[in-house]
Amino acid sequence: MAAKEITLKQSSDGGFYTKLLRGRYVTSIDNDVITLDNGTELRVWGNDGCMSCGNGSYWLEQVFKQGSSKARIMSAYVDCDEDDGNPSTVYTIFVMVDGNPHHLPLATVRGDDGNGYYGTGFTLTATIETPSASPVTVTPRDIIKAVAGEKTPPSIPNIPDRESLLNAVAYTIRQTRGFDSPLRITGPEARLFHKLTMSQYGGQYGPYYALDYWSDFSQATLLWFVDMEEGVSLVLRDLSNGVEAYTAKLLAFTDRVRAPERPVKAFVTSYALKGGTATVNGIRVPATDFLLSEVCGFHGRLFNNGYNGKYINQHYFLHYEAMSYGVRIVKHREGGRGDVAITSKTQNVWAVNPQEVIR
Repeated sequence: MAAKEITLKQSSDGGFYTKLLRGRYVTSIDNDVITLDNGTELRVWGNDGCMSCGNGSYWLEQVFKQGSSKARIMSAYVDCDEDDGNPSTVYTIFVMVDGNPHHLPLATVRGDDGNGYYGTGFTLTATIETPSASPVTVTPRDIIKAVAGEKTPPSIPNIPDRESLLNAVAYTIRQTRGFDSPLRITGPEARLFHKLTMSQYGGQYGPYYALDYWSDFSQATLLWFVDMEEGVSLVLRDLSNGVEAYTAKLLAFTDRVRAPERPVKAFVTSYALKGGTATVNGIRVPATDFLLSEVCGFHGRLFNNGYNGKYINQHYFLHYEAMSYGVRIVKHREGGRGDVAITSKTQNVWAVNPQEVIR
């Protein structure tokens, strides 16, 4: 057996807590160690603040034994409350247990930010025992094969660095799929792509890349993002004639998502098929070929600060909704036909069953 360690903070996305705890239940509690039924050990400790003044000091206040073999944890998230009785802040890890309609506390951490200089919150470390497996060796050429899918990949020269990889991926998409046709790759190929395209491997910006030196290919822009399941969604855009048509299409979709005054909305991104709607659990919802990252404005300097001198207004994106409402990829549609996302103005979305939430 091999041990893998995962570290989460009070500010970590609720989807990561759900991914860690979904399908599990607590079997024992020993001081600050929470043991789950699969042997995973969770350790929670508060932020170390100032030793003299106490500002920023937090401590684990209480741990609860939640779930059972017949009622497992379905989802989880972190909430923060100010204690009216005294000047302190309480962070709570909440879980939803199958069969129970209420959010149940798993652990509470209490403390005081004080002047805010010494930090806040807590750290959770999960030690997960995993079966030892033979390492899977993949190369950049395996990424190209994954991008090409069932089609024959084009002839690609050597791929010695990040720039060459991005050019090769974009060229492969152009030859096998064309513009505006999103795809998603998974597994070791996706993890290698993410590793080799991170900024420390030579990239100044990301996750986007404007192709600049392959012949007749200078106007193509490759966009991608990595989701919580370590999959990579990609799309190739032709912005050679400016971004006016692109932004008009983007605004039409985001306005459509915002339009209904309902507490929870669902939509499908990365949708490769034609049409502006898709069926999710029998319900028609808005669909688009934009990546979720495009819809939320997560491509940094490319769109948030302007593209070729053209500034794209923030209200075109669901950026603020995503940051404050908790946009999530709830599930991936089979066959790479899009990612189902839910956004809520009233709660941090942690739902497992999209149909129940939509209703």
